[in-house]
Amino acid sequence: MNIFISKKRTLLEKMLADLLQRYEAKHNELGCTTDESEKLVIKKQLEVIEKEIEETQDELDACSEGLVPESDNRKTQKEQIGNNHLPSGFILPSGYSYIETGQPGIHVLLRQRDNQTVLYLPAGGKVNKPFIIDKYLITNAQYAHFLNDSEVKDQIYDDFENGVRVVTLNDQRLIGDAITFWKTWKGCPKNGDIWGLQFVSGRWQPIAGSEDFPVTLITALGASCYAVWANNIPIHQLGTVTSGFYLPTENEWLTAALWNYTTHREQNFPWDDVWNNSCLNSASYWAGRCPQPTPVKHFPNGASPSGMMDAFGNVWEWLADSPSDKQHLIKGGACTSSTSPQDNFHKAIPIQADRGLPHCGFRCCRTT
Repeated sequence: MNIFISKKRTLLEKMLADLLQRYEAKHNELGCTTDESEKLVIKKQLEVIEKEIEETQDELDACSEGLVPESDNRKTQKEQIGNNHLPSGFILPSGYSYIETGQPGIHVLLRQRDNQTVLYLPAGGKVNKPFIIDKYLITNAQYAHFLNDSEVKDQIYDDFENGVRVVTLNDQRLIGDAITFWKTWKGCPKNGDIWGLQFVSGRWQPIAGSEDFPVTLITALGASCYAVWANNIPIHQLGTVTSGFYLPTENEWLTAALWNYTTHREQNFPWDDVWNNSCLNSASYWAGRCPQPTPVKHFPNGASPSGMMDAFGNVWEWLADSPSDKQHLIKGGACTSSTSPQDNFHKAIPIQADRGLPHCGFRCCRTT
């Protein structure tokens, strides 16, 4: 077996192990949910993973026989999943599978790279052309999978900044290690539950119990690098990514969060026009306890008309908008935000783009 095939086999074995782990986790999630629409999404995700397992195993078998795997057609095969029930005239973007139709003109898709449910939204509200935005915030588990991708690992480096272990790309910070970060943190939760990613035995993994929490301690560049990877941009181009790429603009975010495509009007809040503390993770939800993020599917009654979750509360979100060379806007409020809605949830705040905050995450977005 030549060196190329040997390296290829090692890579494929790691990929297969990751796929089997993801399949088991999704299968367990399917057994725990009673929501029929959520079951449909999970089954579609399992279908995609099963196909990837089959293809990866085929390539491994080819390596065992001393053959160089022919994988050029893998993307085409994966894109055919979910195409059988496409609405007439709808063109499925590359790298996505079709799930179902929502409000008029809205389509629910599955992004194959990270098994993320996304919303295809037509022109309306504050935007004049269709765009795709994640239904859920990106989680710790998803971001760990990105950092552990063998091709990504070849381009990123570990460093320490002010006692915190960080991941860098071209000397720019992407994300911080939660264990070392919380040791330097002087506020709540000083001695309580912590969340985020940790580096253990050469791999990144979520702190136990926070797998489905939105990823935090992430910079604007760290968010954009993930978004580029999730949308199948060649990995070698990561070094050319700038912060804000493939993140929602404020107008896209507002449209997904508040625009009702049925009534053709903007609501006051994602759920309706009346403030409701039970629809989001805000300071009032914790009633004096130490606020922390919640799993991205924890507040289904807080969904926007288009279906976007956690638009208000849980964690702030990075936007593509950049008021200066070194700043980006964040929006949506967090679990630490007070119950004064106009002050804490509608406004956008400029912060340093290279900061990784414990209550700020992101979701991906792109035009079609």
